[in-house]
Amino acid sequence: MKYLLLAFFISFEAQAFLLLFRNPPRYPDEISIRVGDSDCPNAGLTAAQLRDFVQRSVDDYWNSVSTSRVKFKLGASISIPASSTTSQMVALAANGEIVVGCSDDAATFPEASTLAKGGMTGTAPRGVVAINDTAATRFDDVDELARVSTFAHELGHAIGIGHSNIEYSLMYYSVVAGVVNEFLTEDDADAITYLYPNDKELGGLAGACGSIDLDGGNGGPGNFLLTLCFGFMLIVLAQKSASFRQR
Repeated sequence: MKYLLLAFFISFEAQAFLLLFRNPPRYPDEISIRVGDSDCPNAGLTAAQLRDFVQRSVDDYWNSVSTSRVKFKLGASISIPASSTTSQMVALAANGEIVVGCSDDAATFPEASTLAKGGMTGTAPRGVVAINDTAATRFDDVDELARVSTFAHELGHAIGIGHSNIEYSLMYYSVVAGVVNEFLTEDDADAITYLYPNDKELGGLAGACGSIDLDGGNGGPGNFLLTLCFGFMLIVLAQKSASFRQR
């Protein structure tokens, strides 16, 4: 199964975000999130906490966008083997679902600083968010807000949103020192509204509110190849400061 084949740049005046595909598969207006029913011992999460972080990430971020018709809702829990890869996890999802769970698979998370990975299939509206639960994971080292925003960032990838070039946005590719993503920015809201506007007739690439630059350039560090394989959050903890890079 192939993921996130190419990223395309969408320009909205001062805002700029990436899509994971030219025309990502669309979910129904209500997206069901199925959360794993097992604890994530290395990431420091019980199954109940995992579900709570997911709920908070949709309540505080994506479900707050009034210009988007889509809403995330938690569905029934799901059993996810601890060693699952992202491909194996997304295979558990039905169309219209996103599966969220932890993975201790070393091939999926070769770097301890990678907190999570998120993405969707290119052929159907099915997504995945995997939290790094390897023995060396840094997920339990970051504060609570960073954890919640990690889930929110990866859920953005799971519905087809790529990275933004706006440093203070949730979907920016790395955390900037001093920037706290407590809420979505206008750029983040533009992204989900572009894919799921309240006016269905203006949805996706049929809309006249943006253009696509096939070069994928965004005037900054957004020309990364990360989105060619799988949208992900990479956090590099600084040795002598509280700042860290993510995604």
